[in-house]
Amino acid sequence: MIFLPRFPVKTLVSIGLTLLILTSAQTVLATPTPARVVTMTYLKSEPGKLDQLERYVRSNWFAMDAEAVRQGLFVNYEWLDTGSDDGAWNALVMVTYNDERGFAGIEQRWAAIKAAHKEVRINGAGMKELGRVVESKTLFERQPFLAKEMQTANLSAAPASQSSPPTSPVDVSGARQAVEEYFRAADSGKAENVRDTFWPSGRFEGVSKGTLISMSGEEFATKNFKGQPPSYVNNVKRTIEWVNVSGPAGVARVKIEIGATAYLDYFILYRVNGAWKIGLKAFANPE
Repeated sequence: MIFLPRFPVKTLVSIGLTLLILTSAQTVLATPTPARVVTMTYLKSEPGKLDQLERYVRSNWFAMDAEAVRQGLFVNYEWLDTGSDDGAWNALVMVTYNDERGFAGIEQRWAAIKAAHKEVRINGAGMKELGRVVESKTLFERQPFLAKEMQTANLSAAPASQSSPPTSPVDVSGARQAVEEYFRAADSGKAENVRDTFWPSGRFEGVSKGTLISMSGEEFATKNFKGQPPSYVNNVKRTIEWVNVSGPAGVARVKIEIGATAYLDYFILYRVNGAWKIGLKAFANPE
Protein backbone atom coordinates (compact mmCIF):
# COMPACT_ATOMS: atom_id res chain seq x y z
CA MET A 1 0.00 0.00 0.00
CA ILE A 2 1.24 3.47 -0.86
CA PHE A 3 1.38 6.22 1.72
CA LEU A 4 2.34 9.79 1.07
CA PRO A 5 3.59 11.97 3.93
CA ARG A 6 0.79 13.15 6.19
CA PHE A 7 -0.01 16.84 5.91
CA PRO A 8 -1.37 18.77 8.91
CA VAL A 9 -4.64 20.62 8.48
CA LYS A 10 -2.82 23.98 8.47
CA THR A 11 -0.81 22.85 5.45
CA LEU A 12 -3.96 21.81 3.61
CA VAL A 13 -5.59 25.15 4.38
CA SER A 14 -2.48 26.93 3.10
CA ILE A 15 -2.75 25.02 -0.17
CA GLY A 16 -6.35 26.11 -0.55
CA LEU A 17 -5.52 29.72 0.24
CA THR A 18 -2.66 29.69 -2.25
CA LEU A 19 -4.98 28.51 -4.99
CA LEU A 20 -7.55 31.15 -4.01
CA ILE A 21 -4.86 33.82 -4.27
CA LEU A 22 -4.00 32.60 -7.75
CA THR A 23 -7.69 32.88 -8.66
CA SER A 24 -8.19 36.41 -7.30
CA ALA A 25 -4.97 37.62 -8.90
CA GLN A 26 -6.69 37.44 -12.29
CA THR A 27 -8.35 40.80 -11.57
CA VAL A 28 -5.03 42.65 -11.84
CA LEU A 29 -4.09 41.28 -15.26
CA ALA A 30 -4.39 43.71 -18.15
CA THR A 31 -5.35 40.97 -20.64
CA PRO A 32 -6.96 37.53 -20.27
CA THR A 33 -4.49 34.74 -19.52
CA PRO A 34 -4.72 30.99 -19.99
CA ALA A 35 -5.81 28.98 -16.97
CA ARG A 36 -5.87 25.37 -15.91
CA VAL A 37 -8.72 24.05 -13.81
CA VAL A 38 -7.99 22.46 -10.44
CA THR A 39 -10.69 20.43 -8.72
CA MET A 40 -10.47 19.83 -4.98
CA THR A 41 -12.59 16.91 -3.74
CA TYR A 42 -13.00 16.68 0.03
CA LEU A 43 -13.56 13.19 1.47
CA LYS A 44 -14.58 11.83 4.84
CA SER A 45 -13.59 8.27 5.72
CA GLU A 46 -15.61 5.95 7.89
CA PRO A 47 -14.12 5.68 11.42
CA GLY A 48 -10.79 3.88 11.34
CA LYS A 49 -10.86 3.43 7.56
CA LEU A 50 -8.78 6.35 6.29
CA ASP A 51 -5.95 4.08 5.12
CA GLN A 52 -8.39 1.79 3.33
CA LEU A 53 -10.10 4.76 1.71
CA GLU A 54 -6.73 5.99 0.46
CA ARG A 55 -5.97 2.59 -0.98
CA TYR A 56 -9.38 2.50 -2.69
CA VAL A 57 -8.83 5.93 -4.24
CA ARG A 58 -5.36 4.99 -5.47
CA SER A 59 -6.52 1.64 -6.88
CA ASN A 60 -9.56 3.10 -8.66
CA TRP A 61 -9.66 6.87 -9.06
CA PHE A 62 -5.90 7.20 -9.55
CA ALA A 63 -5.73 4.19 -11.87
CA MET A 64 -8.11 6.08 -14.18
CA ASP A 65 -6.33 9.38 -13.54
CA ALA A 66 -3.02 7.81 -14.59
CA GLU A 67 -4.57 6.90 -17.93
CA ALA A 68 -5.92 10.46 -18.23
CA VAL A 69 -2.39 11.79 -17.67
CA ARG A 70 -1.06 9.46 -20.40
CA GLN A 71 -3.71 10.78 -22.78
CA GLY A 72 -2.87 14.39 -21.93
CA LEU A 73 -6.20 15.13 -20.23
CA PHE A 74 -4.78 15.70 -16.73
CA VAL A 75 -1.57 17.41 -15.64
CA ASN A 76 -1.37 15.59 -12.31
CA TYR A 77 -3.33 14.30 -9.32
CA GLU A 78 -2.56 14.20 -5.60
CA TRP A 79 -3.87 12.69 -2.35
CA LEU A 80 -3.53 14.63 0.91
CA ASP A 81 -4.98 13.73 4.31
CA THR A 82 -5.01 14.85 7.92
CA GLY A 83 -4.01 11.46 9.33
CA SER A 84 -6.98 11.23 11.70
CA ASP A 85 -10.76 10.71 11.79
CA ASP A 86 -11.37 14.22 13.15
CA GLY A 87 -13.19 16.96 11.29
CA ALA A 88 -15.93 17.27 8.70
CA TRP A 89 -13.43 15.96 6.11
CA ASN A 90 -10.07 14.26 6.51
CA ALA A 91 -8.78 13.72 2.97
CA LEU A 92 -8.38 15.83 -0.15
CA VAL A 93 -7.92 14.76 -3.77
CA MET A 94 -6.60 17.42 -6.14
CA VAL A 95 -6.73 17.03 -9.93
CA THR A 96 -5.34 19.53 -12.43
CA TYR A 97 -6.80 19.47 -15.94
CA ASN A 98 -5.00 20.48 -19.12
CA ASP A 99 -8.23 21.85 -20.56
CA GLU A 100 -9.35 25.20 -19.15
CA ARG A 101 -12.94 23.95 -19.25
CA GLY A 102 -12.09 21.33 -16.65
CA PHE A 103 -14.13 18.13 -16.63
CA ALA A 104 -16.50 19.49 -19.27
CA GLY A 105 -13.59 19.59 -21.71
CA ILE A 106 -12.65 15.92 -21.30
CA GLU A 107 -15.99 14.35 -20.35
CA GLN A 108 -16.38 12.13 -23.43
CA ARG A 109 -12.83 10.76 -23.29
CA TRP A 110 -13.14 10.27 -19.53
CA ALA A 111 -16.28 8.18 -20.06
CA ALA A 112 -14.24 5.74 -22.17
CA ILE A 113 -11.54 5.52 -19.49
CA LYS A 114 -14.14 4.88 -16.79
CA ALA A 115 -15.90 2.22 -18.88
CA ALA A 116 -12.62 0.32 -19.30
CA HIS A 117 -11.83 0.32 -15.57
CA LYS A 118 -12.86 -2.58 -13.35
CA GLU A 119 -13.45 -1.63 -9.71
CA VAL A 120 -10.88 -2.83 -7.20
CA ARG A 121 -12.49 -3.45 -3.83
CA ILE A 122 -10.44 -3.23 -0.64
CA ASN A 123 -10.93 -6.28 1.56
CA GLY A 124 -14.34 -6.66 -0.09
CA ALA A 125 -15.33 -3.04 0.58
CA GLY A 126 -16.23 -0.36 -1.95
CA MET A 127 -16.46 3.41 -1.73
CA LYS A 128 -19.83 3.30 0.05
CA GLU A 129 -18.37 1.27 2.91
CA LEU A 130 -15.10 3.23 3.22
CA GLY A 131 -16.13 6.90 2.98
CA ARG A 132 -17.97 9.59 1.09
CA VAL A 133 -17.44 12.79 -0.89
CA VAL A 134 -18.19 15.79 1.33
CA GLU A 135 -17.67 18.63 -1.14
CA SER A 136 -16.01 19.46 -4.45
CA LYS A 137 -14.60 22.86 -5.44
CA THR A 138 -13.25 24.19 -8.71
CA LEU A 139 -10.40 26.72 -8.78
CA PHE A 140 -8.12 28.14 -11.46
CA GLU A 141 -4.35 27.91 -11.79
CA ARG A 142 -3.21 31.07 -13.60
CA GLN A 143 -0.21 30.32 -15.77
CA PRO A 144 1.88 33.50 -15.30
CA PHE A 145 1.74 33.17 -11.52
CA LEU A 146 2.36 29.43 -11.62
CA ALA A 147 5.45 29.94 -13.79
CA LYS A 148 6.79 32.62 -11.47
CA GLU A 149 6.16 30.47 -8.39
CA MET A 150 7.96 27.50 -9.98
CA GLN A 151 10.89 29.64 -11.08
CA THR A 152 11.32 31.16 -7.62
CA ALA A 153 11.16 27.76 -5.89
CA ASN A 154 13.66 26.20 -8.27
CA LEU A 155 16.17 29.07 -8.16
CA SER A 156 16.22 28.95 -4.38
CA ALA A 157 16.70 25.18 -4.34
CA ALA A 158 19.22 24.75 -7.18
CA PRO A 159 22.94 25.52 -6.93
CA ALA A 160 24.24 28.38 -9.08
CA SER A 161 26.36 25.99 -11.15
CA GLN A 162 23.40 23.85 -12.17
CA SER A 163 23.37 23.63 -15.96
CA SER A 164 20.24 21.51 -16.50
CA PRO A 165 16.76 23.10 -16.62
CA PRO A 166 15.12 23.58 -13.20
CA THR A 167 12.84 20.83 -11.99
CA SER A 168 9.16 21.73 -11.80
CA PRO A 169 6.60 20.33 -9.36
CA VAL A 170 5.01 18.60 -12.36
CA ASP A 171 8.30 16.76 -13.05
CA VAL A 172 8.41 15.43 -9.48
CA SER A 173 4.74 14.47 -9.66
CA GLY A 174 5.33 12.61 -12.93
CA ALA A 175 8.23 10.63 -11.47
CA ARG A 176 6.19 9.78 -8.38
CA GLN A 177 3.25 8.68 -10.51
CA ALA A 178 5.55 6.35 -12.49
CA VAL A 179 6.44 4.59 -9.23
CA GLU A 180 2.77 4.40 -8.25
CA GLU A 181 1.96 2.97 -11.67
CA TYR A 182 4.50 0.21 -10.99
CA PHE A 183 2.73 -0.55 -7.69
CA ARG A 184 -0.61 -0.92 -9.47
CA ALA A 185 0.97 -3.10 -12.15
CA ALA A 186 2.62 -5.35 -9.56
CA ASP A 187 -0.63 -5.72 -7.63
CA SER A 188 -2.42 -6.77 -10.82
CA GLY A 189 -0.04 -9.72 -11.13
CA LYS A 190 0.07 -9.29 -14.92
CA ALA A 191 3.49 -9.44 -16.57
CA GLU A 192 2.43 -7.15 -19.42
CA ASN A 193 1.39 -4.42 -16.98
CA VAL A 194 4.71 -4.61 -15.10
CA ARG A 195 6.70 -4.72 -18.36
CA ASP A 196 5.02 -1.51 -19.52
CA THR A 197 6.35 0.43 -16.50
CA PHE A 198 9.98 -0.19 -17.61
CA TRP A 199 11.83 1.32 -20.53
CA PRO A 200 12.90 -1.40 -23.04
CA SER A 201 16.46 -1.10 -21.69
CA GLY A 202 15.28 -1.12 -18.06
CA ARG A 203 16.74 -3.53 -15.53
CA PHE A 204 16.01 -5.16 -12.17
CA GLU A 205 18.97 -5.66 -9.83
CA GLY A 206 19.83 -6.25 -6.21
CA VAL A 207 21.80 -8.31 -3.72
CA SER A 208 20.15 -11.26 -2.03
CA LYS A 209 22.11 -13.41 0.48
CA GLY A 210 25.37 -12.04 -0.84
CA THR A 211 24.55 -12.78 -4.48
CA LEU A 212 24.01 -10.14 -7.14
CA ILE A 213 20.79 -10.65 -9.07
CA SER A 214 20.56 -8.86 -12.41
CA MET A 215 18.00 -9.22 -15.20
CA SER A 216 16.14 -7.14 -17.75
CA GLY A 217 12.83 -5.53 -16.82
CA GLU A 218 11.10 -7.84 -19.29
CA GLU A 219 12.70 -10.92 -17.74
CA PHE A 220 11.78 -9.71 -14.26
CA ALA A 221 8.15 -9.21 -15.28
CA THR A 222 7.86 -12.58 -17.04
CA LYS A 223 9.53 -14.52 -14.23
CA ASN A 224 7.67 -13.01 -11.29
CA PHE A 225 4.16 -12.18 -12.52
CA LYS A 226 1.90 -14.97 -13.78
CA GLY A 227 -1.45 -13.22 -14.20
CA GLN A 228 -2.75 -13.40 -10.62
CA PRO A 229 -2.39 -10.80 -7.82
CA PRO A 230 0.49 -11.75 -5.49
CA SER A 231 -0.38 -13.49 -2.22
CA TYR A 232 0.75 -10.48 -0.18
CA VAL A 233 -1.44 -7.97 -2.06
CA ASN A 234 -3.72 -7.38 0.95
CA ASN A 235 -0.86 -7.29 3.45
CA VAL A 236 1.62 -4.86 1.91
CA LYS A 237 2.39 -1.29 2.91
CA ARG A 238 4.45 0.90 0.57
CA THR A 239 5.84 4.30 1.50
CA ILE A 240 7.50 6.57 -1.05
CA GLU A 241 10.05 8.12 1.30
CA TRP A 242 11.44 10.65 -1.17
CA VAL A 243 11.69 11.55 -4.85
CA ASN A 244 14.57 13.58 -6.31
CA VAL A 245 14.41 14.82 -9.90
CA SER A 246 17.06 16.59 -11.99
CA GLY A 247 16.08 17.36 -15.57
CA PRO A 248 14.95 14.15 -17.32
CA ALA A 249 16.18 11.79 -14.58
CA GLY A 250 14.92 10.99 -11.11
CA VAL A 251 15.48 8.71 -8.12
CA ALA A 252 12.86 7.45 -5.68
CA ARG A 253 13.28 5.44 -2.48
CA VAL A 254 10.43 3.21 -1.39
CA LYS A 255 9.99 1.33 1.88
CA ILE A 256 8.01 -1.87 1.47
CA GLU A 257 6.57 -3.68 4.48
CA ILE A 258 5.08 -7.16 4.12
CA GLY A 259 3.99 -8.34 7.52
CA ALA A 260 6.93 -7.82 9.90
CA THR A 261 9.55 -7.72 7.11
CA ALA A 262 10.72 -4.43 5.58
CA TYR A 263 12.52 -3.92 2.28
CA LEU A 264 13.90 -0.92 0.41
CA ASP A 265 13.53 -0.34 -3.32
CA TYR A 266 15.38 2.33 -5.30
CA PHE A 267 13.91 3.41 -8.62
CA ILE A 268 15.98 5.18 -11.28
CA LEU A 269 13.49 6.91 -13.56
CA TYR A 270 13.84 8.65 -16.92
CA ARG A 271 11.52 11.04 -18.73
CA VAL A 272 11.43 10.66 -22.52
CA ASN A 273 8.95 12.58 -24.70
CA GLY A 274 7.04 13.55 -21.57
CA ALA A 275 6.67 9.98 -20.24
CA TRP A 276 8.32 8.72 -17.05
CA LYS A 277 9.31 5.04 -16.82
CA ILE A 278 11.74 2.88 -14.86
CA GLY A 279 15.35 2.59 -16.01
CA LEU A 280 16.44 0.54 -12.99
CA LYS A 281 14.63 -1.02 -10.05
CA ALA A 282 17.17 -1.94 -7.37
CA PHE A 283 16.11 -3.81 -4.25
CA ALA A 284 17.74 -4.20 -0.86
CA ASN A 285 16.53 -7.27 1.02
CA PRO A 286 17.20 -7.64 4.75
CA GLU A 287 20.13 -9.98 5.46
